[in-house]
Amino acid sequence: ATAAGVALGFPSLSSASHDSVAGLGPALADGGALAWPLVLLYPEHGEVDVVREVEEGAMLALTLAEVLPEEEGAGPPWDAAGAYRCSNVALYVLLDGVERAATAREWIAARREARALRGELGPEAAEAASAAASSRASRQHLRRREQRWVEVHPGCTAGQLLRHPGHVVGGGVLVLHVLARGGPAHRRFVAELREGSTRRRG
Repeated sequence: ATAAGVALGFPSLSSASHDSVAGLGPALADGGALAWPLVLLYPEHGEVDVVREVEEGAMLALTLAEVLPEEEGAGPPWDAAGAYRCSNVALYVLLDGVERAATAREWIAARREARALRGELGPEAAEAASAAASSRASRQHLRRREQRWVEVHPGCTAGQLLRHPGHVVGGGVLVLHVLARGGPAHRRFVAELREGSTRRRG
């Protein structure tokens, strides 16, 4: 299924289960532009930021400047070293990271599943949704050779990222992985990407 040229898919467990994305999805912003929720994952610290609306024409750098400001001491409380500033982060997105919804009916089911994963529909629905999501994650793991991480330039717009070939927006939520550029976690991540790329070519 697609919406305005954006490939839509089932939610990932990492984003859909976060309470802050409850009820969020693509919507018209006040000015009439299409806007999408954005989840910023910080794997080094196990932290998450949720931006409820990012308009398609907005540069990602502008959103990052609000979430990860440059001013000393103005950053997130978990970043004691002050490494996570908008000018000093590397952004990554996983292509083909979630299963694509083939039809509008599947997309509706995907939205319902996202609600169930957050516990909004009761414990039985949450358990069933978790099992379904885990099953899809296993299938995606078997297809991991088709998946690949790409670094996202902060100067691109949300719309450009949303429509990047191979990018499937799980549950209607845009997800970016954020690492402090040049830090230990970033170096390990880049090394793992290179190792994975070598294995795929082998």
